[in-house]
Amino acid sequence: MPPMSAILLISIMIRLVVFGWAVTMSRRLRDWRPLVLAALFALMAAQQIIALSRAAGDAGQWAITWTQTNHDLPGLIISIAALLTMFILTRMFAPQPAASQPPTQHDSQSQAILNTAVDAMITIDQRGIIESFNPAAQRIFGYTADEVVSQNVSILMPPPDRDAHDRYIADYINTGHAKIIGIGREVKARRRDGSLFPAHLAVSEFTVEGRRRFVGVVRDLTDLKDAQQHRETYEQRLRSLTSQLALTEERQRREIATELHDQIGQHLAMTRIKLGQLLEAGVGTHFETPLDEVRTLIEQSIQTTRSLMFELGSPILYELGLEAAVESLAEDVQTRHQLHTFFADDGQPKPLNDDLRAVLFQSTRELLNNVVKHAHARRIRISVERANQHVRILVADDGRGFDLPDTGLHAARDGGFGLFNINERITHLGGQLQIDTQPGQGARITLTAPLAGAAEPRHGVV
Repeated sequence: MPPMSAILLISIMIRLVVFGWAVTMSRRLRDWRPLVLAALFALMAAQQIIALSRAAGDAGQWAITWTQTNHDLPGLIISIAALLTMFILTRMFAPQPAASQPPTQHDSQSQAILNTAVDAMITIDQRGIIESFNPAAQRIFGYTADEVVSQNVSILMPPPDRDAHDRYIADYINTGHAKIIGIGREVKARRRDGSLFPAHLAVSEFTVEGRRRFVGVVRDLTDLKDAQQHRETYEQRLRSLTSQLALTEERQRREIATELHDQIGQHLAMTRIKLGQLLEAGVGTHFETPLDEVRTLIEQSIQTTRSLMFELGSPILYELGLEAAVESLAEDVQTRHQLHTFFADDGQPKPLNDDLRAVLFQSTRELLNNVVKHAHARRIRISVERANQHVRILVADDGRGFDLPDTGLHAARDGGFGLFNINERITHLGGQLQIDTQPGQGARITLTAPLAGAAEPRHGVV
């Protein structure tokens, strides 16, 4: 190919480059004026291409003489000058990077906030590429900023979020439906060493120069979760200790009641019998009055002893069983408080260990005391029945009821044994307390507990 043909080709190529550059500048600067230059050079390139094609067609080959192309040398010079002009204009009008602009006071304040923030702050573009990584993020995740900037933010996530993150962003951009942006949620995050930690993530969206950006604020929840775990462990141990203390107290009460019944009660009863025999034998009329007084004192002591035994633990409970003891409670409530009390027993065997039997009896008695004191009821229904491998005790009344969220299982009711304590004791032994009540509609409280051998007590962690 002759040298001047190469000059023609170079001139065409330069004009095409100038055309493309002018179009790009017009779009970047959002200005129509570079398009005029683009159109001019496109026309010049087209004319030269047509001339070159005709010359090639006439000659039958790519051979162009000096006389045919000597006018293309000035065109080449013009094209090179236009290329230099476009380069200079691009440098003059192209937006300068932020780093080259002197920082303003606002920029300095923003950077200071990022540098001193306790929480990790990470900015990404709409492709999920990390653009900034503040010192707190470096401390929490274990990466330096240089290691993660320009990387996909998914490196800070474990699967499956790691694999699906880019799709999350694309779905949000396409649909506008946010799963976390502007909402915040608890997530699992991944450190540089591969370890995972609980974190709270809040994501916000902002726009800079028409480009969407996202900033994520990550708070490490490790210390908070550890504190919660320690608190839950402590509460569990405290509940277990409280329940064990209550059971120990119940056993001691039972032992004292048994001692009163077997020793003091029996001795008083025998003394009363012997005294009656003396009076019947007519020891002497001058002793009759003192002996009557002694017998009266013995009778009072026997009644006091029986009441004390009943308070400590009903002898009927250990002699005749739970059903008979609960029935005696119902009869006592009806006699002492003139309430219509209905008791029902399904007659099925209900084997229970001593601890659970005592807790169920004490809990039922406290529920009845609550009805008498607070419910303003006229009727009470108590039932004891077997349900598979559990025993179920129902205490229902037609009183005023109560608001469960306000009373519920969170506090003792008016200083009594309390629903909370009942629940703790029953739960510790593998049972459950259920409450069905509304203000003005009475209450139904059900105690459910496993029969002997059906479940082990929940001792918790001691």
